[in-house]
Amino acid sequence: MTQGGWGSAAFFGATTALAAGIAIAIQGALNQTLARTNGPFSAVAVSGLGAGTLALLAFAATRGSASLHSAPVWAYFGGACGFVLLLGITLAVPRIGALSTAALVVAAQLAMAAAIDQFGWLGVSTRPLSATRLSALVGMLFFAWLSVRR
Repeated sequence: MTQGGWGSAAFFGATTALAAGIAIAIQGALNQTLARTNGPFSAVAVSGLGAGTLALLAFAATRGSASLHSAPVWAYFGGACGFVLLLGITLAVPRIGALSTAALVVAAQLAMAAAIDQFGWLGVSTRPLSATRLSALVGMLFFAWLSVRR
């Protein structure tokens, strides 16, 4: 990757960081629904198992129901969000650096979390986006943009 431009590697890194940030927000919402029906340790276990399973499947592809029935099916995809986060950060940091990766992850996470709150997606209680919260979100997006500029 060249140091002076916004080439394909940097674009790929930024895209994966943004996907990771969105996954964090979604994962929190999914896990809170799972925890509400089965307890917090169940949510952590399912997320960890989901991320581990996807990682093992990805590794295998490149290298050669207890009491969980009461939650909605979509609540079990928190582990997939964790996988996207871990993979996104792993792929982005070498391409755009730790600061830009973290800034984009946080910016994407905040934007997705604001949407989840605003619309009550994924079983989360609706919390309207106030002018103050919107200003904070715009500020965070601006700071993320500044962090990726050269």
